[in-house]
Amino acid sequence: MTRTRSVLFLILKSPILYVSLLCVAIQALSTDGQSLFGRLSLDQPLNIWLSLDLGDPFSKLYIPLIFSTFSHISAAHLFANLFFFVVSAYVFESRNRVNFLFQILAMSLVINLLIVGVTWSLNINQGNTLGISALALSLATCSILRRPQLNYWLILPIMLSLWVGTENYGRVTLVGHSLGILVGVSAYLALRSNSKLA
Repeated sequence: MTRTRSVLFLILKSPILYVSLLCVAIQALSTDGQSLFGRLSLDQPLNIWLSLDLGDPFSKLYIPLIFSTFSHISAAHLFANLFFFVVSAYVFESRNRVNFLFQILAMSLVINLLIVGVTWSLNINQGNTLGISALALSLATCSILRRPQLNYWLILPIMLSLWVGTENYGRVTLVGHSLGILVGVSAYLALRSNSKLA
């Protein structure tokens, strides 16, 4: 009984749970003719409103630069991405529990800013982007680099994400996923540098 309580306490204490619940809540609230609690009326479903408009990325008070990461186009998109995120985040968090929430928010912002910059430079800045897959790829990549002998199996979902995303959604998704991997490498180098300085 004590062990069960300890496991439950660890789950409730983990930011992974609250990030996952945020993703689910956004999807649950994303209905046509959106009106949140009778106060905030939106002209489109919440998930679309929160998505990052590549043609006008700094609109909506910059909110999509963070929250587009936690928005998904459908329930299938949500749960496929969430599964990969939870697995990757659990491995990553087990090494970096203290600053985990700050780290994933910072990674989300950096990834989205890079997506804006690269899609503009490649002249493919049309449409919207959303989803937590690029962040999950960052966490998985960083985890592999930190402990390759234990986390090598994360290479499989990384390769699958690159292939499925490119096949189904095209160049913008490939850019987003590739940048997620790049940010994961950068996060690893930053964490390694900090550990050497400590």
